[in-house]
Amino acid sequence: MQDSLLNHLRNAESRFVWLRGSPGTGKTAICKSISSTLDRQGALAASFFWDKNRKGTGLDSIEMFPSALAYQLAHFSADYEILLVKQLQDPALRMVQSLPLEEQMRALVIKPMGGIKDMLSSGEEHLAIVLDGLDECGNQEALESLMRLVMMLEGLPSAFAVLVSSRPETQVIRAQAQGGVWGDVIPCENMDMINKSETFRTIRRMVDDGLKIRISESLWKPLEEELDTFASACRELPVIASMRIREVCAQTQRGATLKSEFDYFRNLLDAPTDLNSDGDDCCGAGIVEVAFHCAAFGNYGR
Repeated sequence: MQDSLLNHLRNAESRFVWLRGSPGTGKTAICKSISSTLDRQGALAASFFWDKNRKGTGLDSIEMFPSALAYQLAHFSADYEILLVKQLQDPALRMVQSLPLEEQMRALVIKPMGGIKDMLSSGEEHLAIVLDGLDECGNQEALESLMRLVMMLEGLPSAFAVLVSSRPETQVIRAQAQGGVWGDVIPCENMDMINKSETFRTIRRMVDDGLKIRISESLWKPLEEELDTFASACRELPVIASMRIREVCAQTQRGATLKSEFDYFRNLLDAPTDLNSDGDDCCGAGIVEVAFHCAAFGNYGR
């Protein structure tokens, strides 16, 4: 998946590359890894990782997006920085952060970057901007506004490619269908379509590594088939596997037997089939997994 996305970014025929998928499928981990790779290659111009759980940091809204993007681009390109400073000397931009966000994006990013487009050869490898977790920017109205800002990046010089990562939310799909700049041909990788056997092997290895010590200390040793069953019960989601492994370790430390823990998870009813079912208010079947997570760090029991 990472190799494919990097190849899309290096040889992008479209401005945008889209990594989509359900929550908990590894989009942010992949984006961070890709950002690190691009940074080592000197090709990461900027990145922004939204996180709805980090309230008050600017990462749970869209308010800081244009200025944060401009700040990073100024560190990346001295030529852009010079033009940005000149742009900010305009009396009309003295209170630039009080302007509507689309005006901020135009004034801080699009216009000054357009002044150096001739210095950026489109024949070389693309420079990349990585935007992860678009759907964590706030409510649906905020996401719709964010998509308008993201689509404005079409105005960047042709040397730039933009990797966007999100759930397949309606606002994102609508922007793809109606935006024109996205079109129907943007390169797209779908985490939900990853080969299930690969996902199972990943989870199976997580189970082996995470429970290695507990198995070595236990009088009862699970058979390979029982380890397979435990991995299969994680519903093809590594994040659920991680929580269940932590729960097994925590409960066995408190005196539970390894066999009883295996039996519990193997026979668990109404477990969520994916993390979409947990909801922001932890309602429905997803609360079961939240309870597991809490139990691993406190004496809440089941």
